[in-house]
Amino acid sequence: MAPFFALKYAPPAMAKTTPKGSYPNAAPKDRAYGSIVVVSSVASTYGGCWGAGYTMTCHAALGVVRAGVATLKGSGVRINCISPGQIDIGVDLKGFDMRGLSAQFPPSSLQSGEGRREIVGLERAGVPGEVVHYGTQYGG
Repeated sequence: MAPFFALKYAPPAMAKTTPKGSYPNAAPKDRAYGSIVVVSSVASTYGGCWGAGYTMTCHAALGVVRAGVATLKGSGVRINCISPGQIDIGVDLKGFDMRGLSAQFPPSSLQSGEGRREIVGLERAGVPGEVVHYGTQYGG
């Protein structure tokens, strides 16, 4: 629901201009502009082993962004979706029911080399050590 509410409520607030000195905690702004950034996952584009609920919410988030592009056209507010790729967290799916998984995005351990090259930009799943919170990395 967060992407939907961002699309519904943020643009009117971003459209407001703020002359210098009007509000002590607001930056001066003489034209309407803003950015809405929705963070989803690779599950926004592919089905997969993540489960129906997660896949559905990621697809919905991307759908809101795509609809938002047309809705916000000409308003000075832009909307984007970041869909990070797969992170291999070492989940073992041995014994998992694989029926129907052939047409979906499988866990990295079950992907062929060709599949990784075709779908995953990095040509492999990322690892948790490559995903660092900015504050952790820079002492913030």
